[in-house]
Amino acid sequence: MHVWANVLWVSYPSAQRDSDVLRGASMKLVLDGCWYGEAYGTAQAIGYCVSPIIGNYVHTESGDVSTAPFGGLLYTRGRQGVLAGQSANGAGNIEVRHARDVQTMPVIVGNGYGTNTVLYLRDGTLVQGAPQFGSQGLRYQADDGRIVTGDESHLSPDHLLADYSEMGGVRIGQNQNGPGALVQFLTGSTLRLLEPGDCQFIRVNWYFDTDSFAISIVKLPEQRWVGYWLTRDELLALPIYAPDPPVPPDPPIPPIPPDPPVPPKPPVIAGDAFMEFARLDSSKVVPYTELRKSGQAGCVNLITPNGEVFSAHGDTRPAGTDGPWEQGQVSGGQITYRADGVLFTWLIVPVDKLP
Repeated sequence: MHVWANVLWVSYPSAQRDSDVLRGASMKLVLDGCWYGEAYGTAQAIGYCVSPIIGNYVHTESGDVSTAPFGGLLYTRGRQGVLAGQSANGAGNIEVRHARDVQTMPVIVGNGYGTNTVLYLRDGTLVQGAPQFGSQGLRYQADDGRIVTGDESHLSPDHLLADYSEMGGVRIGQNQNGPGALVQFLTGSTLRLLEPGDCQFIRVNWYFDTDSFAISIVKLPEQRWVGYWLTRDELLALPIYAPDPPVPPDPPIPPIPPDPPVPPKPPVIAGDAFMEFARLDSSKVVPYTELRKSGQAGCVNLITPNGEVFSAHGDTRPAGTDGPWEQGQVSGGQITYRADGVLFTWLIVPVDKLP
């Protein structure tokens, strides 16, 4: 591992540094504080163009290339000696040609449309996004020369990879069912882990003559760009992807038991009188001639037509009787007595109201 300026270089044991060119079978490059970019070339002659999150320039294999006065560059793509992308200040798509310590002035080449607004074909032609390519723009050039859009490659047919590129019999993209950048050989369904974590804007270039791949990954949460230059055999040697075990569901919430039955309320006693409806103890109507004030305040004696006093037990007592069983409270067309702690209610009517 070698730290050079603001770049973290990580090479496998067979890789060696010779001047500014890394030579070896495989290569990994990590740039902190960066996002959109593309990797091209091989491990023997790596190429890249990567935009910092802040700054009006682009990192390349030949040095930093200025994008002023158009601000930073978004959705950056490139090839050896040329790069393009969408201007961050809304000027449209711009292109810059460069070599070591030399560059041309950035020029506007078209209107930026959607995401993935530019794509360099293998012959160096710059293709720009347009409505006919869909909102996800341009993803990659297939082995047969066809341009594959972002909409077409949003989800693999087996639903294992998202935003993928497919070339040279290999499919590389985001893990559809978890984190990580994954590799899938089309001869099988086995997935291999290329880069762990949150991986987005994965770009792939395949070189037939060396059967090698240049892969670009953006890790937005870490504000980091990662580039790989690997051969087919090195992709095959990547570890098999093992998804995290499923999180067990929360235990079921036990049902809430029903509220216990509410017991009947006991009689409410105010003073020495029960405040409840008394039992109606007779279906007969008791006629009376007089409601005579009794010795108990608020109570009366019910005087029957024969001059006797009506009793709580349903019979009559001699005239003038004024015991507790003969003292009742009148309410409307009924009279209520209390005898032996029990309330008795009788219907009453004046005798002169009877037919």
